[in-house]
Amino acid sequence: MNGRRSPRRRFARTGGPCLPAALALACLLAAGCEDFDPFSSPPAEPEEPEPSERPAPPSGTSDQPAAEPAKPREPPSPHYPMGLRLRDLHNGVFSPDHTAMFPEDERNTVVHDFESGQVLRLTAEGEACAWSPDGQWLLYWNRGWCVVSRNGKTNRRVTAYEGKADDPPRWAGNLPVWHPAGPSLLLLDEKGRFRQVAVTGQRDRQVATTDQIPVRHRMAAPDFFVGPGGEWLFYVNRSRVGFLRSDGTQHRAGEETIRHCTAPRWSADGTAVLVPAKAPNSRGRLVRQMWRIDLATGQVQPVCRADPIRRTSGRYHCTFSPGGFRLAYVAEDRDQPRMVLVDARTRHLTKIHDEREAESLRFSPDGKRLAYVSDEQEGVVILDLEAPGGMRLRFPALFDRGNPTLDGWAADGDALLLWTATYTHWQMDFANATARRLWPDPWFGTADRTEFQTARVPLEEENLVPPKGSFEPVPPATADLEPRLEELPVQVVREALPGP
Repeated sequence: MNGRRSPRRRFARTGGPCLPAALALACLLAAGCEDFDPFSSPPAEPEEPEPSERPAPPSGTSDQPAAEPAKPREPPSPHYPMGLRLRDLHNGVFSPDHTAMFPEDERNTVVHDFESGQVLRLTAEGEACAWSPDGQWLLYWNRGWCVVSRNGKTNRRVTAYEGKADDPPRWAGNLPVWHPAGPSLLLLDEKGRFRQVAVTGQRDRQVATTDQIPVRHRMAAPDFFVGPGGEWLFYVNRSRVGFLRSDGTQHRAGEETIRHCTAPRWSADGTAVLVPAKAPNSRGRLVRQMWRIDLATGQVQPVCRADPIRRTSGRYHCTFSPGGFRLAYVAEDRDQPRMVLVDARTRHLTKIHDEREAESLRFSPDGKRLAYVSDEQEGVVILDLEAPGGMRLRFPALFDRGNPTLDGWAADGDALLLWTATYTHWQMDFANATARRLWPDPWFGTADRTEFQTARVPLEEENLVPPKGSFEPVPPATADLEPRLEELPVQVVREALPGP
């Protein structure tokens, strides 16, 4: 009872009068007092108030200490759909809209469809590899690359492999990769054609050949990356970087222009990329920098040095603004922790906050705010890039078993979407400091919000290395090809739901 012992328990523990005497006393007093309780404590004698040394508070105020802010309530454990447990989700690959998943450790293609509540075994053999962008198709390998629809009604072979090798050459670089148009698959066929294959069988299109994109052998083929909306393709290998439109036009490439380039970060409209890559300085030493490439014009320019940027498992903790002209990163410096904002046009660097343990950086859609996950503070932080200030939202449940990952900003720009390490989806509203669990089962709670001030400090300009050459136009090699999808038997088996 709020930490106090009840009157009945006090009476029993202090050894009151014997039972007959107590009952007699109760009967006598009950006649004159209707509300008499024989188990209540006798009224305490009034005490004279001690003189106070401090003056009385002004009228209309209270001398009671301010109430502490309410601590966030702990949400109940999530109830995952279809009897799945957390360990099942650890081994699963979710569809882009998170309405289905397939287990990675299955030797055949099995889909848990959360919308229909059914478990579908789509192929008797062949392990699923990747979802299509619309979440309605699965790519898998079975004596060649195949695709199967999510409902299991369509099963097709895209490329055939008739060899006898125990380890067939499945991949060419990272190809095949999904493209949102159709959807379709971008792959390298046996005749050296970079081919875009519509899984509906409507058409195939050649976007380039190995004459335009040299490939010594399949394992040395470049990695391809598809931009937002699928308008542009960007590819890299050890010494060559190139980009072209998905229809094969406006192809540009550079040999040794920049080297050792890795996966790009795209602007919101998909017309510019930010990439970490190396270029030789005047002494011939390779210097790693961040580069901005305008895909329409082919212009490439260094933005900042890449060495100060914090890396975890080869992944840079940085983000590209929607407009494509700002870079925000976390510095790898324990003595001087800082978050840095870089203007790609002027190359000016500004320290915007003292922070090192920051992850999952995301610009707001208008580019005026920056959100990230603070590992040290165990909170979600939003920095105002137009004014020196920010706020921190703390909700301990988001950090259960690991740090959450920002999934993006809500459409209205007043909330953030996150996925936690326990595979729950949340919306954090920083205007009213609330936390709402969206998946698997809804829940609503209150977060602890703290506002703070930041100080902007201009940083010393860096001596950057220019690129070695430029990206030159490549003659197009586009062509319409005859579709060659092979229909395969439909093998859908609807299985019983797993037990709890």
